[in-house]
Amino acid sequence: MLKRHKATVNVYVDGLAASIASVIAMAGDTIHMPKNTMLMIHNAWTFAYGNATELRKAADDLERVNNSSIQSYLQKTGDKLTEEKLKEMLDAETWLSADEAYEYGLCDVVLEANEMVASVGDEWKERYKNVPKQLIKEPKTVDMTQRNKIAEQSKANLEYINDILGGI
Repeated sequence: MLKRHKATVNVYVDGLAASIASVIAMAGDTIHMPKNTMLMIHNAWTFAYGNATELRKAADDLERVNNSSIQSYLQKTGDKLTEEKLKEMLDAETWLSADEAYEYGLCDVVLEANEMVASVGDEWKERYKNVPKQLIKEPKTVDMTQRNKIAEQSKANLEYINDILGGI
């Protein structure tokens, strides 16, 4: 729908366009990526259960989805990326910097770095093979004194609001 729309579609990757978000980004007329953002591409996934016939159908469906994604990427890249190279990158679950995405034709404009924070949650970092180390959250030491102070202020604010509203 984005591709067919008459308007100029500008896509901005503000942190990370991973998986299907990278395919959706390809619908843009111009894809902008600040220097410190990333694009992650991989083969399509699914979850399946059932008998052998159902599982074969799921695999066939997955290949069709993957081929559609490949066409979306190739349509954007023009002659900067061959289908063979793209398939290698999809097989490898490739995490591209903005400069690398630009080199392959997967983005059109590399902007100055932006101020952003991106991380991959525990439930997702275990699903992907090659999550860059800089996207994996390091456990923080929690200052319980500060946390307790914030909780006390929140309770006091809630009591104040309830007094004002009269328990409405």
